[in-house]
Amino acid sequence: MECEFRVPDHAAYIEAILEGFIRCAELQYRCGAAVKPHLGWKLVTEPPGRERFQLPDETEELGEGDCEDLVIAWAAYLRATGEDSTASARILQVGPGEVHCMLLRDRGRRIVDVYTLHSQAQIRMGGFFSGLKNIARKAGGAIKSGVSAVGRGAEHAVSSVVHGAGDAVSAVGRGVEGAASSVYHGAGDVLTAAGRVPGDIIRGAGGVVRDIGAGVKSLASSAGSALGDVVEGAAGLATDIVEAPTRFAADLVGNVVGDVQAALAPGDGDGDPNVQPGVDPGMFGGEGGDPFGGGDPFAGVDTGPTYGYGWDDDDNMEGGDDGEE
Repeated sequence: MECEFRVPDHAAYIEAILEGFIRCAELQYRCGAAVKPHLGWKLVTEPPGRERFQLPDETEELGEGDCEDLVIAWAAYLRATGEDSTASARILQVGPGEVHCMLLRDRGRRIVDVYTLHSQAQIRMGGFFSGLKNIARKAGGAIKSGVSAVGRGAEHAVSSVVHGAGDAVSAVGRGVEGAASSVYHGAGDVLTAAGRVPGDIIRGAGGVVRDIGAGVKSLASSAGSALGDVVEGAAGLATDIVEAPTRFAADLVGNVVGDVQAALAPGDGDGDPNVQPGVDPGMFGGEGGDPFGGGDPFAGVDTGPTYGYGWDDDDNMEGGDDGEE
């Protein structure tokens, strides 16, 4: 419960009231209802002319207290533990119109300013904890960075594995697709080539037949040309055989007649009366200017072989030796 009362503003009244709070707090410590004073309690001050005293359990609950609250807790704790059974509170004036509660120990021989010590310890501890806090913050940042780096590394590793697996699967798929396409196109090429084989055979056979036909045609044409040449040559030969003697006889007769006419023509009165002008006296092989005098009228005339035939002395055509001597 809460009690509120008014007392004179004097140190003796305040110390007597504080003694009652110390005894109550000692009972709490003995029964285990309160905790030992610690630096975790926050130090506060109260406005002048107004005080509120509290037991250790309430100070622990609130987490804060002033100088009187700290003295009540420490004096009760020392008594309850047997460290100092005479520990008590003492009010001292520390400045004009300013008082301060301290801990009296060893039967009043030592005064301890627990509030100031608590404050200094908190400062030191605060610096320590502040340092620890900074260390913890830095460590936390490092740990966080490390964990983040590990996480990113793990994520990258997983991503790499996934992408690597995906690439591998994709590569396998492309390989299978390529192999299937190659097999398909290879089979198509084989079928196409197989389909072209009969056509090639037929075209080749047709080419052979055409070549044979062309050869036969060329042979027939050559044979026909040769036969035509043979026939034409035979006809020409026959014509030459028939016409040559006739032409020769006609030419000979014409020459003879001309020579006879020239010989029988009257002379011009100069020289030998038996020689006609323009006539060679010896052309007929005669003697003494006689054109018919005992000589061979065909002397000097080439009557050699013609087309394998010659003339004998009886002016008859006889077989020769094919023009060879």
